[in-house]
This record gives sequence, structure tokens and C-alpha cells, in this order.
Amino acid sequence: MSTGVWLAALLSVACAGRDGQQTGVPAASSQPATTSAPLRPRVELSIGRQGEDWGRVVLELDAKRAPQTVANFLAYVDAGFYDGTIFHRVLSRTMVVGGSFGPDDALKTEGLRPPVRNEWPNGLKHARGTVAMSRKNGEADSATSEFFVNLADNAHLDEAGPDGAGFCVFGLVAEGLDVIERAQSVKMGPNETYRDRRSKPVEPIVIRRARRLAPASQPALRTP
Repeated sequence: MSTGVWLAALLSVACAGRDGQQTGVPAASSQPATTSAPLRPRVELSIGRQGEDWGRVVLELDAKRAPQTVANFLAYVDAGFYDGTIFHRVLSRTMVVGGSFGPDDALKTEGLRPPVRNEWPNGLKHARGTVAMSRKNGEADSATSEFFVNLADNAHLDEAGPDGAGFCVFGLVAEGLDVIERAQSVKMGPNETYRDRRSKPVEPIVIRRARRLAPASQPALRTP
């Protein structure tokens, strides 16, 4: 893949946020998960719009292949950081992005953790239904809270870019992918943050609550 093509793909994902997001924050020094930690923790997201309960989405995370990324994500869950954040960017048949903006379109900074080391490549691919971290263009180790769900097989995101890295997949949607896909059917408007013509839901799609569930007991995570 040429640099130009890769950059175009890179700019199509929600990795940059607003100018200055995450700038000047040192990379996290999280330790890998211990052997006693669950290797496949699960998180439930309750999603909806004003007056509408869309249902639940269960994410199953891979703490074996992406230990620091999963630990970072779970820290946000446990702190209640994701409660009230929105899916601020919807690219039809490509991905849904959330976890960093509130319904007032303000970037959520209170409780933001230091960026986590990019655990790419780890063998997990950007297949439909997988969950990956967003990051800034040109900064491999810049992911904080923002994540995206692949609505298609986005193999180009498995490729290394000019900064030497791709995007870290750290889990999948075990239940409720249809709830996530419902975001594609809502009315969209211009998204000034990313200069998209139509990728911002006119009425916010809110993560009302994110909480841990008991870890999975049977193999379900996809492997290459």
C-alpha cells in the first residue's frame, strides 16, 4: 500500500480527534496483565438516544494479546469515564467511533489517562465486529479513550503506516453488533471535527453506561 493511500485510509478513521488532543501527555507505563487477571474480560455498553433504549452491546476483550490496551480500556470503564459519551462519528459500512466526546460535542478531558503504548501488531485483525483503539495521525503511541467498532473487514488498518504502526485491535463485539450497526440508519450531518460531509449523528447516540461483566469461559475471540 502506498503512503498516499495509507494516509487517506488513516484520515478516514477517528484517530485524530480535535487539534491538540493528547498533545504533550507522556506515554503510559502500564505493566502487562498478570497471569491471575482474566484473559478475556467482558464489558457491557448500554446504548440509546434521547427517549430510546437501543439495547446492550457486550464487548469481549483480549488481555492476552493486548494486555496494556485492555487494562487501559477497563480503567476507563471502572472510572465511569464512558458513561454519557457518544458515538460521534459513523462511517457507513466502515466503522462507528466513540468514547471521547460528550453529547454537547465537547471533548471529554476530565479523567483522561496518559496515552497507552500501541500493541500493534498482535495478530488480531480488523475484521467486521472487532474493536480497536483510535489514535492520532503520525503518533503511534497516542491512543487514550477513543475506540471504534469495525462494521466491515478493514484490512488496510492492519498495515503499518509512515509512523511504523497500524491500529490496535483489542477485542470484538460478542453480543449486540446489530445495536451498533443501527447507528448507520440515523440522520447524519456535517462533522467539522473531521471535515466529513455526513458522518455526525444529528441526534446523539449515547453510551449511557459501561460496566464490567464476568469474563467469558469459552473460546470466542477470533484468531488469524
